[in-house]
Amino acid sequence: MEGKVREEKVSNSEVEDVITVEKVRFHGNSNLCPVSAKLDFTVKYATLRPLKKAKWQVKYLLDTITKKQTINLGRTPEEDLDGESSFRFQISSIDVSNVKPSQLCNVGLLICTLLDEFDNELADIKMVAQVSKEGDQLKRCIYNPLG
Repeated sequence: MEGKVREEKVSNSEVEDVITVEKVRFHGNSNLCPVSAKLDFTVKYATLRPLKKAKWQVKYLLDTITKKQTINLGRTPEEDLDGESSFRFQISSIDVSNVKPSQLCNVGLLICTLLDEFDNELADIKMVAQVSKEGDQLKRCIYNPLG
């Protein structure tokens, strides 16, 4: 299954294709696990134009009725992109120690943002993350945006 990620231009309402996402794969036990557990996934995609010194920024957005909170998870190394590519993102844990359990037990977003060499945002891959209580643990489920 293939999906297009679009960039909205600030100057007008035109939309430009930037990448085509081909596959998102979670590795090991990095999904359907405790909310703070390791995160390890790969995204396979193709750029629709050459990009110099591009990188991916990954963050977890918690959005409740009263508050939005963003946890920055990291960035991939810079690389020149032209055509088919992929990135793997791995962290040993997600630090949620400053987040109330009531804020975690909600729907959030895992957001992968493609940045250019000047840190301009070019495209987003957004994955819905549902956290629910199972016994005395908070467990996360991140939904693949490609189904």
